Amino acid sequence: MSLSSKLIKLTFFALACGVSFSAHGSVAFTGNFETGNLTQWTKYQAASSARVRTLTSPVAQGHYAARFEVRHGDLAASGNRAEVVHGTPEVEGNERYFSWSTMFDANYPIQNAWQLFTQWHHSGPNGSPPIEFGIYGSSIKLTRNGSTTLWTAPLVRGKWHKFVAHIKFSASASVGFIEVYYDGVKVMKKNYATLYPGQTDYLKQGLYRSASIQPTGVIYHDGMVEGTHLAEVASELVSAAATLEAQDAAAFAAEPTASTATFSERAAVEMSASELAQMESERQDSSLENLAGIDTIEADSQASLAAGTGCSSGGTSIPTFALAALALVALARRRRSLAVKASASGQGGCAGLAK
Repeated sequence: MSLSSKLIKLTFFALACGVSFSAHGSVAFTGNFETGNLTQWTKYQAASSARVRTLTSPVAQGHYAARFEVRHGDLAASGNRAEVVHGTPEVEGNERYFSWSTMFDANYPIQNAWQLFTQWHHSGPNGSPPIEFGIYGSSIKLTRNGSTTLWTAPLVRGKWHKFVAHIKFSASASVGFIEVYYDGVKVMKKNYATLYPGQTDYLKQGLYRSASIQPTGVIYHDGMVEGTHLAEVASELVSAAATLEAQDAAAFAAEPTASTATFSERAAVEMSASELAQMESERQDSSLENLAGIDTIEADSQASLAAGTGCSSGGTSIPTFALAALALVALARRRRSLAVKASASGQGGCAGLAK
């Protein structure tokens, strides 16, 4: 059994015995304009400094946001654009969460031509980026390589929209992926090559559009942050997941049980919101290798249910419901029937935890 599988099992076992864990990770970049200027970013690209400026209204969070304006004929860095650039490269294997808010001006032009507002541009000099959020017609679109649409939503102007992008940067289509939350809802996840071979990506935000567009475009951005865990960039999503998990645990606690029913109550009551949030974060951040370890835990718990066996730690008997409930939370309520069966039968067992 791999080390990662053993660590997952030990973590689940410790949580069953009431041990709390704190989240580990870091914020890699903050570009929320709270400095009142553009100094958090590497540079800006615009026809003039008046086209990119911070302001105190409207804002999505804090005290400042940024306004980006592009007029017909504006030329900067060989394009019709007003953008800020974060020059730190995203390299093969990086896995990052990005969160930001965007508002399209009430008079934002509806045009049948491309308009990009957030992109991870490749380090090469030519071609379309592998990851780009843009507008075409009356739709918001996530596209790759300037052609393939991965997700779309209606364009709603005059209000703030919250974006969260979870990206694994890789030139391999089986390793790279992007997962997107839009206005608090997960809307897509897709595996594909998020890097071009031998290249890196870097972040650009603002407005970059086809030179054929005549009307002036105005867009607002706020709150950009990059981190290694979801909780660092969008804690409200983790809190929402924790609330759902706590509600599920409470529902399971109310199920009729035998003599071991007290643990189902403990699983619902004693597991704090922070523990539930951490487990959801760990689940979302798990690599494929770790997920294989979790599948092993599920197989072990099914086997112990069938055998009716038990185990203990420190002299304390741990019923199978402990393992089933924890696997339930970590895997976002997968195999709900396993937890219900364990609670109702009162059978004990956590085979494989000591492997």
